[in-house]
Amino acid sequence: MEVRSAFSANDTQVLHDLALRGRGVAMVATYVAEDSIRTGKLIELLPEYPVAELWLKALIPQTQARKPTVRAVMEWLRVHMHTALVLGEKPA
Repeated sequence: MEVRSAFSANDTQVLHDLALRGRGVAMVATYVAEDSIRTGKLIELLPEYPVAELWLKALIPQTQARKPTVRAVMEWLRVHMHTALVLGEKPA
């Protein structure tokens, strides 16, 4: 199911603060909301569907995306960061 948002931000603290003010639902990492959940200020929705604690998104200008160096960095991130996230290892 696709859900459309009236508000979005790339700062989890902003999303957390809006949720605390009753402005909506926020998807933030556990470490951001753990105190608010523990004190009952927020509740966890859908705990059976956890969200990854870390995810990466690369924003690359379209004019740069095909450059070999940019593609190489993106491939390194894809391979090494996936391994680090899945296995709990530090990237090489």
